[in-house]
Amino acid sequence: MSTRIPLVGAFAKLVGPAALTAAGMIGAGAVATRLLAGAWFGFDLLWVALYVIPMVIFTLDSASRVAVFSGGRGMMTMIRGDIGEWLAWGIFIPMFLVNIVVAMSQASAMVEGVYGAFGQLPPAGGSPGVIVVTVALTGVTLAAAVLGGYKRVEKIMTGLLLVILLSFVVVAIKGLLDWRTWVDLGRGLVPQIPAPEPVFGTPRARDGLTQVMGIAGQALPPAVFLSYGYLAKNAGYSTAD
Repeated sequence: MSTRIPLVGAFAKLVGPAALTAAGMIGAGAVATRLLAGAWFGFDLLWVALYVIPMVIFTLDSASRVAVFSGGRGMMTMIRGDIGEWLAWGIFIPMFLVNIVVAMSQASAMVEGVYGAFGQLPPAGGSPGVIVVTVALTGVTLAAAVLGGYKRVEKIMTGLLLVILLSFVVVAIKGLLDWRTWVDLGRGLVPQIPAPEPVFGTPRARDGLTQVMGIAGQALPPAVFLSYGYLAKNAGYSTAD
């Protein structure tokens, strides 16, 4: 019997619950925020990544260590047991409602992706086709999450993460072939708040500081931070790791 581990399985073993975290963080809103920041301000806000990425790493690492060293108790369990149920419910209810809206945007992005894969745009309004595609995608997602268990979801999200990573690499290579891109990248690593970008045809302007706050806020959703300890426990990590 072959003992070779498939690529996705090997990568899933390496990243563990990070794949699920990435799925929660690289959502429709996060992608839109970063795409618009690049479209409006070029590479001028690239320096934000130098601060956001270490913040995410240290925060999630701390959350996983808390769960591992406390016998699998996650942040919400600690809040409920050590502070009070009132605070746990006060955090859970608004977070649950916000995530419903987030899930709706994710479903919308999935539907657009399906239509886009066939070179089409989704029909305007609630057409039967859009409803069928939405229900089908929702059913597949729920089946993968409920029937396959944690490990299957982890492998699925790892595979999708590899696809996203490959897409980013292809786009990056294409852009870096132009030597002027390297100059702009260097300038973008210098912390600065770009001047407001006027909106064509209106007296309004897009504010650079608002985009910085949007990027930083999208980098670490509360639901991801509060649930990461449970993901680390489900992945089977222990103090020996």
